[in-house]
Amino acid sequence: SSKPTPCPEGFFCAAGAHSPAKCPQGHYCEKQAKAPVRCPPGFHCPAQSSKPTPCQEGFFCEGYTSKQQACPAGFYCEKQAK
Repeated sequence: SSKPTPCPEGFFCAAGAHSPAKCPQGHYCEKQAKAPVRCPPGFHCPAQSSKPTPCQEGFFCEGYTSKQQACPAGFYCEKQAK
């Protein structure tokens, strides 16, 4: 019999998994993740993220998002704007 293999970054492995599942957009999955973790406000998490990516200047990132949104006219957005 073979030994269990650790779940790779960007994937999660629930109990009884026979293969890793891709981490969904709006979430991140560190190495050996048991479940996806929601992306926090001020960050964006495309599919298969292993960690949250800070939102860049000129954009904002609401919680659980996979994309940055351009800062609207009449506003300014510093790095990690929510």
